[in-house]
Amino acid sequence: MPIDITFTDTAANDDAAKFHRLRSLLCECRYIPSRHDQAILLIGACIAEGMDETRRILPAMETLGFDRNHAAIVLKHNTTAGQNMRLWSCDASGRYSLNESHLINAAQKIAY
Repeated sequence: MPIDITFTDTAANDDAAKFHRLRSLLCECRYIPSRHDQAILLIGACIAEGMDETRRILPAMETLGFDRNHAAIVLKHNTTAGQNMRLWSCDASGRYSLNESHLINAAQKIAY
């Protein structure tokens, strides 16, 4: 079953709606045995939802049941990976943005 990663305009969305969508994605990920792979998908979804700073991503991941330290490692690793592997990047102000094509490719590999 493919995982639906939908990128939306989140300007008008509140945190409750964002967490509802994140929890729904987490439920879709329940058959993925690797918490590491789940963390990759959920961090990408956090960024897509506009939770695009470390100070928002790590608490969100913790709220979703992930270890904060592990989430920090996944966040950093996928920011500093080689150019062709980087799932997201971080600008000088500390805001993350997605490399959508790389994240979608990673999600497809994880899902199958």
